[in-house]
Amino acid sequence: MVEHVGGSMLGEYFSSAWRLLKPGGVFLNHWIAEGASDSGERGASFSDRYIFPDTEIVPIGTTLDFAEECGFESRDVESLREQYGMTLRA
Repeated sequence: MVEHVGGSMLGEYFSSAWRLLKPGGVFLNHWIAEGASDSGERGASFSDRYIFPDTEIVPIGTTLDFAEECGFESRDVESLREQYGMTLRA
């Protein structure tokens, strides 16, 4: 869902999640992120056209910065890039 929030709204997104989370609660944020070596140019791939049209993919660091500024502590980051590609092919 975060892909549809966009970079300019990440602060509001994480602030709302932080405010709504019960004390001691756990928040799992699963999203597609741009890698450091990605070009930032989108629109040509199958995924961009048919799976994630009209989305804004933001670098992992940017997303984590917004989350931590709102009070979240990042406890684990895991990349499932290869598995996601296999899922799409299947």
